[in-house]
Amino acid sequence: MSVTGNSVLFAREYELIAEAEAVLARMAPEAPAHDALAGLLAGFCKTLRQCGRLMSMGDRMQAQLSELNRDIAAKEARYRSIFQCAAEGVFRTGADGSFAEVNPAMANIFGWSSVDAFMQHNTSLASLFSSPQAHCEYLDRLCRAGAVSRYEAVLRRRDGTPVWVEISTQALETGPETACGATHVGVVLDVTAHRRMLEELSHMARTDPLTGLNNRRFFMEAARAEVERMQSSGRPLSLLMLDIAGR
Repeated sequence: MSVTGNSVLFAREYELIAEAEAVLARMAPEAPAHDALAGLLAGFCKTLRQCGRLMSMGDRMQAQLSELNRDIAAKEARYRSIFQCAAEGVFRTGADGSFAEVNPAMANIFGWSSVDAFMQHNTSLASLFSSPQAHCEYLDRLCRAGAVSRYEAVLRRRDGTPVWVEISTQALETGPETACGATHVGVVLDVTAHRRMLEELSHMARTDPLTGLNNRRFFMEAARAEVERMQSSGRPLSLLMLDIAGR
């Protein structure tokens, strides 16, 4: 009777099977113990085969688990590389809203030379907001929707100077009922230069380049706003026109 399996791991068991088969071969088929010994040997061989299959399954599962761990480690390395090298600020918060980790760009945006220094002085996103009302609005949107996309706010740098940013945040747990008490990942984009450019363009569009005075476009916008305010409030509106002639 032959048995397949791990010959190294079950070497002693194979020896016992061979000895039992030899004894069984010397016994007469009509001997009283022949059938009993044959049955025990068959059962032992079956059990050994099952053990071999279990060992093979365990080896395959271990190989798959090792491959999965290698894949996870590779993805973790890629994520860590992106996290560290991203030009945008990236952060992750715990369930209590405090920072769990931030990347170097996040620290640099707010004037800190290192992540450790930033984390020591800034425990949460709330500590960076210039306006508590703006933070409450941001938090309310996050709690209601579980995510915030490109929320514009004025935050503070280390030296107190304002910085315009766009914040996009996503709850890691799903479901609006868990959004407030969930861990979050977010991206902070410094748009201060963009805002300054828009303000400069707006100023140029509303002033005369020679005199620096407000131009016709500014007058029309201001007049339109006053007319709309008059219509909504029901109060009268007066307009005074002066013609200054030089001599």
